[in-house]
Amino acid sequence: MRALRFILIACLAILLAPAAGWAAGRFVLLPSLVLLGEYSDNILLTPEDSEDDKLADFSVTALPGLRLRYDSYRSEAFIGAAVGFRHYFEYDEYDGLPEFYQGAVGWSYWLNPLVKLTLLDELTFYTDPRDNPLAEQQPDIESLRTESIANRLGCNVLYTATRVSSFETGYTFGTTEYTEEDLADTVEHQFTFTWNRQINPAFRLSTFYNYTRALFAEDYDFLRQIWDDEYTTDPPFPFELEEENDFDTHVPGVGLQYQATPSLSFEFRSGLIFPASMYRNDVYRLDDIDWYQRIEATKNFWRMTAAANYTRNVAPAHGLAGAVLTQTVAGRLQERWTRQFETLQDVGYSNYLQDAADIDAVRAGVGANYYFFNWLGVGLAYSFLHQVGHYEDTDAQRLYAHRVTLRTALTSPRPDWLRF
Repeated sequence: MRALRFILIACLAILLAPAAGWAAGRFVLLPSLVLLGEYSDNILLTPEDSEDDKLADFSVTALPGLRLRYDSYRSEAFIGAAVGFRHYFEYDEYDGLPEFYQGAVGWSYWLNPLVKLTLLDELTFYTDPRDNPLAEQQPDIESLRTESIANRLGCNVLYTATRVSSFETGYTFGTTEYTEEDLADTVEHQFTFTWNRQINPAFRLSTFYNYTRALFAEDYDFLRQIWDDEYTTDPPFPFELEEENDFDTHVPGVGLQYQATPSLSFEFRSGLIFPASMYRNDVYRLDDIDWYQRIEATKNFWRMTAAANYTRNVAPAHGLAGAVLTQTVAGRLQERWTRQFETLQDVGYSNYLQDAADIDAVRAGVGANYYFFNWLGVGLAYSFLHQVGHYEDTDAQRLYAHRVTLRTALTSPRPDWLRF
């Protein structure tokens, strides 16, 4: 918590400076500030068949952030942090201090003209995992309100073999930890390898291999004590994992990128998900081979960009032990009418499948942004969520949530945490 107070004081101090950013030599300091005014007719995602009535309320959220970037001939580096504070006008017992905070550090270095090394680490705390204020809304399943802290530490190496081929490999170690005793903490090891070859100016072929090892435990006592000194765990770290719910997957596959025209591109990825677990997973059966799929299309027009994608994959079920099969279809249309004014539309469908539950979610949204300067803008957005769950212990479908949100925002440039 001392670190959090220091981050907050530093962010606020910089944000009060008269300039939005400044550069000194190879260093660039970029403060950011987002102010959100929001109305939601179901702030807690209360199921409509629940005995409790849905809670509707107005809220105000402040999101200060700060990022320091360094560039040289062979290296790039950044360090940044952001925090989020939300206040509900009527139901202030659901205020969070903070609702969200995120810190990140990254370093990229060309070892030689052919080899590039990148190291990244990101630490994120959520009071409400449904609202990551620094990320675009994704057509995904939304969980109930819960506190969690997650860390992602990764390393990536890019090797340019020839003018038309390259190799990329990476390793990521991730943890997700919850305060609620009925949610399972997750430890993940992920390894990726990709070979790309440009066949001609229109076609690029790739071969990839992804490996995931997911481990589950009731208590992973590693990061939680940083932000909750009174939280105790039993057993303490190191712990015995619940091996019956752990799993590994191997995903080999091939991909093809096709640049049909300068403004139209397609990408196809297909592979097989091989289970490699000694134990039978009682939540989602990993005994059989499954399909991995990703299809994406992007079209650029004179003043707009349209994108659509479909993804099918098996992934750890965060908060619940075992794996989950996820399928997502999403589309996005963004129009840039002038240098100052843009509009956007999003729509998406997600399916979250376990033996214990089958959940469907439909999300749609529209928004408009106007930029007064290159460092200040205002936005207005409307979003809709309809989420339905079917459980194995009942024949009836249970409506998980239905929510409508209106949002206005005053924003300055926001840090991009994981990309140089």
